[in-house]
Amino acid sequence: MGLNRRTFFRQALGSFLFLSGWRSRGTGASLPAYSAQTSRQDARFWSMVRKLFPLSEDRIYFNAGGLGPTPYPVLEAMDALRQKLESIGETGHHYHEPVRRKVAHFLGADPEEIAFTRNATEGMNFIARGIPLQRGDEIVTTTHEHPGGAMPWLALASEKGLQIRLFEPDNDPEIFMANLKRAVTPKTRVLMFSHVTCTLGTVFQAREICAWAKARRIISVIDGAQAIGQIPVQLTDIGCDFYTASGHKWLLGPKETGIVYISKSARPDFQPSFVGAYSDQRYSLDDLALEFRRDAIVNEYGTRDAAKVWGLGAAIDFIQSLGQRTYFRRIQHLSGVLKSSLQSLHGVELLTPLTKEQSAGIVTFRLIGRDYRDVSRQLMQQYRIRVRNVSEHQINAIRVSLHIYNSEKEINRLINALETMLKG
Repeated sequence: MGLNRRTFFRQALGSFLFLSGWRSRGTGASLPAYSAQTSRQDARFWSMVRKLFPLSEDRIYFNAGGLGPTPYPVLEAMDALRQKLESIGETGHHYHEPVRRKVAHFLGADPEEIAFTRNATEGMNFIARGIPLQRGDEIVTTTHEHPGGAMPWLALASEKGLQIRLFEPDNDPEIFMANLKRAVTPKTRVLMFSHVTCTLGTVFQAREICAWAKARRIISVIDGAQAIGQIPVQLTDIGCDFYTASGHKWLLGPKETGIVYISKSARPDFQPSFVGAYSDQRYSLDDLALEFRRDAIVNEYGTRDAAKVWGLGAAIDFIQSLGQRTYFRRIQHLSGVLKSSLQSLHGVELLTPLTKEQSAGIVTFRLIGRDYRDVSRQLMQQYRIRVRNVSEHQINAIRVSLHIYNSEKEINRLINALETMLKG
């Protein structure tokens, strides 16, 4: 990079503030406003937003579903707090609480229902091992789960003699529910499913599914790794018992950050599996007393990296600065452009649902007659386009994850590359 990183950040941020209409600090004067309604399709505005990300210009990055690049404002906030804490030799655990309130508000939950983890997988392990299950109990889940969401249950089932029952999560909501109902038996204790699948990017009707499970006294667990930051999520409205997500994908937060939600109604039966200092409400080694906290924070034990948690809060601030509506609409807009373009190509099979209600930023497709691994390899090596293979459940397809830093121009480059490959 030609300029000093801090100088670059300040210049880019200054331009960004001008375009997005932020209020100038100190003077109280308003900077020229920029219409949020038109900005989602304005190339100039989104080009400036792109400059707030340390993304290389020598390739196109379409893998937010795997790892989201963290923007400069978030990196700066995290670095500033880390240096401050290192200068005084303190942990800064008290910085968790304002971020917890911020996350809870963003997700429509109470702060006491939110705990910070390292990633969605760690949260799923906490959940799986915290629910009291007995030999012979059943866990029902889908055939499209990510390894990080499924493995904790497979390991637990092998260890405790539990049964795993699978069903196919059809894109049609009615067929989805019919398949689910056939998989559930009187022994089913837990239903675990992805809010948005990592395979096809299908957005499931989480509220309706959880209500159905609750009516049958089945514990609902949602893998939200592909949801938070890609679509609006309101946990209390969804009505699930447990929810886990990563901060480093669509939310654009620091790496090794995650969130686990434990509803107030589910907490009394939840037993923490990993505990330590800060997990307790009362502890005394002298009389061998231990009483755990009664909120989700029971899972936060030992020394933590407060700067990463602070960065997670800064990521939410970044999204809020753009406006949630504008942010989510931009993702939907880019997805729509790609889907429409793929539909016009002869020899492409689009697997992701077309409707906005059933999909967002993930678009999965196949090139008919072509090995998906060869396609992704050629896209990267010849065209410098980073996508992700979908090998789960033998889907054998290509996944494109579109985020706010992507552009219509990048989508056109992908389409042109695919056209050339289809002719070859």
